[in-house]
Amino acid sequence: MKEIKTQYEALKGSTVGWDVKGDSEQLRTIAQRESILGLTRFREWHRHVFMENCVNGVWNLKDVENERFSAVKATSLEEFVRQRL
Repeated sequence: MKEIKTQYEALKGSTVGWDVKGDSEQLRTIAQRESILGLTRFREWHRHVFMENCVNGVWNLKDVENERFSAVKATSLEEFVRQRL
């Protein structure tokens, strides 16, 4: 996430805010607590699970096999951010 923030700031030419929701243990605790809230707060629970997995590196894509997916164009982080400015 810090890498995305840094890239965005470089391309945008301005500072971006950073809202820390907690470390991985805090995020796990929140997600577990909110998992019992049912469908009415599913999105809130899902957001915390997503953040926890990002912080822990669970979803880091190390061995991406781009050659297996010829219809998908690989891009750099810089290009990804540039397309969304």
